[in-house]
Amino acid sequence: MSLETEWHYYASNYQNVPYFSPDTNMAGFVSTSQAMPPHSVCKNRIQKSPNSHAFFLCEPKGAGMIWRTHTGKGFFHIEAEVSTPLSTRASDFLVLSVNGMDGKRLLMDDPWDAAGLVLRNTKASWTLDGKRWSYDVANPLEYLDIEIEPKHPSCPVHLHSIHITRLPNRPEPAKKPTLYLLGDSTVKSYVFEEAPMSSYGQILPLLFDSEKIRTVNYSNGGRSFKIMHIEGRFNDMIFQARPGDFLFLQSGHNDERNDDKEGPQTRYGRGATQDMYEHFLRDYYLTLARIRGVHVLFVTPMTRFRSYDPDTAPITDSFAKSGFPNVMRKVGWEEQIPVLDLNKKSIVYLRQIGHAGARAITMALEPGETPGKTNGGSYANGNPADHMDGTHYKEALSKQYARLLLEELRERTLEERAQKKEAQESEMACCTLFSCLRENVKNALLTNDWSLVFPEVCLDVQEGENAYYRNQIEKIVQLHLLEKDCHGNFHPKEPVTIGEFSYALQKMWNCPDIFLKLQNIHTLYSDSLPCISSETPLTREMQAFLIYKAYESHFGFEESQKPPYMTDYNGTALSADDPNFDPNLPQNVSQYYPTIAWDALLDTAKIHPAYYSAWKTIYPLGLLRSETDIQRGCTKNGRWLKPQTVVTREKAAKSLFFLWILGHPVKTENHVTT
Repeated sequence: MSLETEWHYYASNYQNVPYFSPDTNMAGFVSTSQAMPPHSVCKNRIQKSPNSHAFFLCEPKGAGMIWRTHTGKGFFHIEAEVSTPLSTRASDFLVLSVNGMDGKRLLMDDPWDAAGLVLRNTKASWTLDGKRWSYDVANPLEYLDIEIEPKHPSCPVHLHSIHITRLPNRPEPAKKPTLYLLGDSTVKSYVFEEAPMSSYGQILPLLFDSEKIRTVNYSNGGRSFKIMHIEGRFNDMIFQARPGDFLFLQSGHNDERNDDKEGPQTRYGRGATQDMYEHFLRDYYLTLARIRGVHVLFVTPMTRFRSYDPDTAPITDSFAKSGFPNVMRKVGWEEQIPVLDLNKKSIVYLRQIGHAGARAITMALEPGETPGKTNGGSYANGNPADHMDGTHYKEALSKQYARLLLEELRERTLEERAQKKEAQESEMACCTLFSCLRENVKNALLTNDWSLVFPEVCLDVQEGENAYYRNQIEKIVQLHLLEKDCHGNFHPKEPVTIGEFSYALQKMWNCPDIFLKLQNIHTLYSDSLPCISSETPLTREMQAFLIYKAYESHFGFEESQKPPYMTDYNGTALSADDPNFDPNLPQNVSQYYPTIAWDALLDTAKIHPAYYSAWKTIYPLGLLRSETDIQRGCTKNGRWLKPQTVVTREKAAKSLFFLWILGHPVKTENHVTT
């Protein structure tokens, strides 16, 4: 039996207002949408216009109309002609949407990601005269709901016609498959202004062979299964997908939201009950992926780390109450979908490195770790919300979560092979995806030796006190600004030498020989400063001088030469209407610049005159701060500079990481390979 391909509905063809009935009338108005949660309107108040050319609602009180058509599942192009007597342009007064989606969001044309690399391809549009609305939608249900709502409660709504055209379910496969990533802020790709926040979604593309597969990350912060649907994110992704492509699908953190404004019963809120979570997972995402011919792999959401827990508290599953990972496991078992159980793996790994190790690589920040920002301002003085964030995490943990995911992929691959299925791509998805990994990654999975994949990982900064600056250390080692020894150790508590630090600055910012400038200062003040060599331990006042010279060479000290981190993210927070607003991030306003003024510091008189001017210049720029009386989860800055203190290798890594971020464009993705 051939599928119907076109549906045309004109108000002028009806003598009376049609009401939908699955038994007698396969198209017409309904009072309740199929959305989760359902949206209700009063269908009995819809009338035929006097000239019979429209269905109209004179006093909609914000509810509007819902037209339902039995189309079956698939991909469709929709056009609707509407009007309102308040204006010749209905688009100024009416909002149209489909299947419970947010019509306002469907009109947006901004990219799906922070770096602007994942463009929006399917979006709703109005004709220039503002009378005809259109949208391409992937429908996983038997019925298609088209909603017409007024922007203002007293605005009359007129519906003239609806046209629906079936589109092909499966386009031709691409020559090279694509791995799509769809998730929340724990999967999204971050840009430099958001550093050090990172995700495994940034690391995975580096572990696959780009000659065999491409990767596209559709993830973004604050997204739940419901939000990814109502904003059209999944719809756009599934339209781009081709048969034979792959999808890593993760959600859970934002599905747990349960407050008055965003809970499960709120129309456009993030939250979900277990039933809603399963409905979207099974009936929306999985159904449409199968129709499109896309191989889905479920990824259970990693546990949140409770940063404030004492070190003696057990690290447990933060989803124990909501149960979303169990729902995903259940659906995966019933639907025979591979489940990459990052939830269980994350708990095991965080227990392995302990509280100190986990706190170091989640977003528990102290002042001076990064010039980056959140929606509420700058991270430069610590988290703007004055708390330790155990949900989001840094690049050091991104790499480990990516490793754990691929270990799960290997396990599912072995299971596929053990089941002795016929070697058809449609049945051997994990095997096919595993074959697309880089060879050194495959070897790492076979040998459990990841040193050639992540050579920056240092053995002595994995847990305990030595792990405090693990993220900075691994990035600085990856960039070859500081090195680990031949045994794989970094020795974080040992002094850094003048030569090591000056070389790192010169390489990072392509500066002239700043070590020579420091030697010249010591020669000039030979009566009060000792002779130095490249092997001399670095003191904080020497560090200030070297940073001063490097910054002067790379940026300059004119106001117009300041990096945007210093100027653009101070005193203002993003509005919830801003396309880049991430509702999952803290919203308090925080400044980039040090909260303690130079004149309020208590030991500036102890700085040697040779270094005083340099330090006084760079301190207000936030380039070298107090390292005393500061702590994670608090924006309090210290009052003591301690200029003669010797700089340890971990403190040097902290400083270099901050400066490295400072030197990058704010909207560029922040993962840099060696």
